[in-house]
Amino acid sequence: MIRPEQTLHPQAPPAPEMASATVLLLRDGEQGEEGLEVLISQRAAASSFVPSMYVFPGGRVDAEDKTWLQHWQALFPASWPQRTRSQALAAVRECFEEMGVLLAQDGAGLPLYAAAVAQLDRQQPLFAQLQQRGWQPAISSLAWVCDRVPPASLGRAYHTAFFYAAMPAGQTVQPDLHEQLDAVWLPVRSASPQGDAMQVATQAGLQHYPMIAPTQEAITALQGWAHVAAALAAAQQQTQAPHYFAREVWQGRALQRIGHTHLAYAEAELIDRSGRVQPAIDWQHESPVALTRSVQRLTCPNPSMMSGPDTNTYLIGSAAQGWVVLDAGPAIKAHLRRILQATGGHIHSLLCTHSHPDHSPGAVLLHRFLRRQDRAVPLLGMASLPSAAAHSRFVPTLQVQDGQVIHLPAQGGADALTLQLIHTPGHAANHVCVLLQEDGLLFSGDHILSGTTTVIAPPDGDMTAYLDALDKLDAACAQCDVQYILPAHGHVLGGAGSADPSQTPESGAGARRIIAYYRQHRLGREAKIIAAMQQLGVQANTAEIREQRLPLAYADAPPALWPVADRSLDAHMARILALGLLAKA
Repeated sequence: MIRPEQTLHPQAPPAPEMASATVLLLRDGEQGEEGLEVLISQRAAASSFVPSMYVFPGGRVDAEDKTWLQHWQALFPASWPQRTRSQALAAVRECFEEMGVLLAQDGAGLPLYAAAVAQLDRQQPLFAQLQQRGWQPAISSLAWVCDRVPPASLGRAYHTAFFYAAMPAGQTVQPDLHEQLDAVWLPVRSASPQGDAMQVATQAGLQHYPMIAPTQEAITALQGWAHVAAALAAAQQQTQAPHYFAREVWQGRALQRIGHTHLAYAEAELIDRSGRVQPAIDWQHESPVALTRSVQRLTCPNPSMMSGPDTNTYLIGSAAQGWVVLDAGPAIKAHLRRILQATGGHIHSLLCTHSHPDHSPGAVLLHRFLRRQDRAVPLLGMASLPSAAAHSRFVPTLQVQDGQVIHLPAQGGADALTLQLIHTPGHAANHVCVLLQEDGLLFSGDHILSGTTTVIAPPDGDMTAYLDALDKLDAACAQCDVQYILPAHGHVLGGAGSADPSQTPESGAGARRIIAYYRQHRLGREAKIIAAMQQLGVQANTAEIREQRLPLAYADAPPALWPVADRSLDAHMARILALGLLAKA
C-alpha cells in the first residue's frame, strides 16, 4: 500500500455518503415490435440536482424508510445488505410519490390495481397507509441490478442502488408535476447515445431527452434484453450486484466522466485517492507526469502496433538520491534529452526490464553519453540470451540477479526506496519486473500491459515460463500488498480499476486481480487452441495450415491482429505439446 507521504495530494476526508435509490420501471412495448420500454421523466427546472434532465423515479433514503425497515425485514432476500434493503423501500416510496405507481400487494399477496392505489394520499407517509390496510411493499418484484457511486469531485456522494421492476398491470403513470414533469416510455432498442442526449424514435417523431451519464449507461445495459421477463431474470440471478465507480478527468480541453472499467481509472486513483482532483489522462511526451512523489512517467513518442500508446520511461527516486531511469526506450534522441532535462542529470542508474528495441537501446545510448561526461552510471539488467533476435541483443555493464534489491536511502527530504528485481521470463528470457516495496508499486515492463496481452514469441518467449512468472508476481504482490501495476505501455492498472470490463472492484484487490485476469485469459486462450488442435490434428503447426488454425483459435480477435497473435499461438502450442495437455483435454 502506498505511503500517505508519497501521495501527490493530501487524503481529504470523504464526503458524507448519502444512500439513494432509483427504479427502472419496465414494460413490453404495446406495439410488439418496439420491444422493451423503460419509464423516464423530466425533473423540474428548479430542482437542485440535475434540473430539467430526464431520469428514472427515485431519491434519497429518508427516515421513513429506515424506520419501516425493521417492520418488513422478512420481505427481503437474505443476501441483501441492510443498506440495500432501506434503498429498496426508498425506491418503492419514491416511485409512488413521484409517478403514482405503487409496487405493493394486498394481504393475500395479490397486486394492487388503480382503484386501490387511488385510496392513498401521495402527500402522506406511504408505509403507514400500507400497514393500515394490511398491505405491504412488493419487494419480490424488485430486482437489484447494481450500485453506482458518482465522482467525489461533484460534491455529492450519492450511493445509488438501481432496481428493475415491471410496470404493475392495471396502474397508470401520473407524474407529481412538482419534482417530475413529462413522463415518457422510452423504447430501449431504438435508443442510441448522441453526446449529452439520447435520440429516440417515438410515435411522435424524433425527440431529444437530455440525460446524465449514469442514466444513459443504465439504458444501454437494458439493450441486451428484448422483454421485461428476461431483464428481471438476469438481474435476479446475480449472486452479487456489481458496483460502478466514477471519476472526473481532463481529456484534451474537456472534463470527462470515466467509470472504473476505463483504462485510465486506476491512474487517476493513484494520483488522487480522494477523487476530488481531476487529473489529465492524455498522452504527452514533452514533460514527465508525476504519479507519486517518488515516481514520474516520461512517455516516448514511438506509437505502433507493438508499442501501443508509446513506451513508458519511469523515473524513480529524486534529485537528491539520484534517479533510477527504468526503460529509457528506443534510441530517440529527443526523448533522451527529455530524460536528462527531467532528471537534471542526477541519475543513479539506468535499468532495463528487457532487451527489446523499444526498451533498451535508449539506455545504451544514454550510458555512452554519460560516460563521455565522466559520469559513472551503471547500466543494469539481464543480458539477452542467444535465443534473442538480432535487434534485441543487450549487454548491461552490471548483470542483475533475481531478488536483487536497489536501495535509495532517505536523503534531502526524500523517503527511502527499495527496488526489488524479479526475474520474469516469458515475453523475453531476460525480462525483469521491479517492485517498489515501501509503496506496493509493481513496474511490470511488458509482462503485464494495459488494455492488451503481451506477445510471447519463441524461441526467446516461453508460455509456460510466462504463466509461472505471473504466479511469482502474484506471490510478491500478496507479500507487499501491491495495489497498482505500472506497465511499460499504457496507463496504470489496479486499484479499484479493472483490466476486464466485466469485472468490478469487488472481484479482488489491486494488482492481484489484474494478474488473475491475465492468467485466466491465457488459460482460456489455451483451451481454444487445444480445441483447434483437436480439430486440425496434433501436428497442425505448419505454415500451410496457419489460415485454418488462426480463425479457430482467435475467432474473438480482429483479423488485423492475427499476424501478431500467430506468434503467441506458436508459444501456446509448444507448451501444449510439451506438457501433454492435448491428451488430457
